[in-house]
Amino acid sequence: MYDYQAEIQALWPISFSMMTGGMHIDVPALIQTRKDVIKSVSLCESRISDMLGWVPNTKSPIDMGRLLRQYNVPYKLQPKCIAKTCTCEQRGVPHKPEIKKETLLTIGAHNPSARPVLTQCVEITSRRTLASNFLGMALDQRDYYHPVYKLNGTKTGRFASEGADEGGPQGQNWPSHLRNIVIADDPINDELTSADLKQAEAMFVAYDSQDIFWIRCFEQKKDAHNALGLILFHNYDPGVGLPSNELLVTIQRVCDVCKTEGLSECTHSQRFISKSSGYAFKYGMGPRKYVTKQLPPAGVFMSEAEGRRIRNKVVTPALGRWQQAGDTALRQSRWQVNALGRKREFYGILDNSGELVREFLSWKAQSVINVITSRAMIKFDKLSSTLSPKPRIVTTTHDSLLINHRKEQRNDVHEMLREAYHQPIPLHGRELNIPLDIGSGPNWRATK
Repeated sequence: MYDYQAEIQALWPISFSMMTGGMHIDVPALIQTRKDVIKSVSLCESRISDMLGWVPNTKSPIDMGRLLRQYNVPYKLQPKCIAKTCTCEQRGVPHKPEIKKETLLTIGAHNPSARPVLTQCVEITSRRTLASNFLGMALDQRDYYHPVYKLNGTKTGRFASEGADEGGPQGQNWPSHLRNIVIADDPINDELTSADLKQAEAMFVAYDSQDIFWIRCFEQKKDAHNALGLILFHNYDPGVGLPSNELLVTIQRVCDVCKTEGLSECTHSQRFISKSSGYAFKYGMGPRKYVTKQLPPAGVFMSEAEGRRIRNKVVTPALGRWQQAGDTALRQSRWQVNALGRKREFYGILDNSGELVREFLSWKAQSVINVITSRAMIKFDKLSSTLSPKPRIVTTTHDSLLINHRKEQRNDVHEMLREAYHQPIPLHGRELNIPLDIGSGPNWRATK
């Protein structure tokens, strides 16, 4: 039975501690990152100038409209302008192109000739947003940043976060390449430890759908994302059994371009496409939305036919039955209960779009991971009270915790995290135990 007082209200002292404690920022690293962002924007502008002969203001609908017309690309107009302060010549008439990231990437997905320049434009806007949000954070006198956290702030029940009132980013899902600026409270005596559930959603879906191939894959500790990559890119037949470790390591973690930049993984690799494909299609996404909405933000473009081929391989018979069971469950009752007893009522129309079913399927898996992480926060907070000084939780994401503690407490903290996260889930006659990755280092990025 899910107890709101014990599961949600008990998190309030921890969330208050995260807000008041804040995140210690390495100011020299922050300044260097700002310089790197400015340099990367200049490089993108240089590339655009070579392609266009001029450099548009990527936030200007007028400039972006001119760019699209230069490539003879049809574009979607903004909603009608009805503001009383509008100075447009035709107030109330839509006449400027939409220039949202998703819109431009969708245009690029359908227009290969315009794709390179649109990708660079999106990159410029993203980098400038990064500079204003992540790198423009307001620090206190001790160089700490204090984001805001909200209990039960999302539909799946996990923590939500907002930037500090004085300016800055949310405190959770930071890009990995920026996490080095978050350092231990006392760089000499302290360190940070990160605990992260491994492939948690994929494991839950495999066990809940009773997909034997993927259950065996997890039982033998195979990398499921690489295994799916073999199926997608090398036509591996799951019917012959599990792939060998020698085959699994052939799946790219980083594309050739990013490899030359010294990166160890990227969002253009075979592994990334496998991972995003698995999550998208497990929850019922269609191939058109996949190739126009899911992949382009990662710089990956493919045809709808290719997206359909991938979906047909991802959606196994067991997974198809699981998705159909989700539709049936919603038709029987809008109140649903997840595997750990958390309830939610679903609103909306059950129609052919499948949106409500997709929302239910994603909640069914993600809410379980959120409950596990929330329970782990509460338990670790109690267990760590025996240590002096007491370790503190710096931040949390969907399935991970970041802890600040004394260096000599590392073994105790690791053991306490394993105990806090150990929450076996009975599913269809099997017991699901999601493994935990734990790492420590002087900054957030170094814990991985």
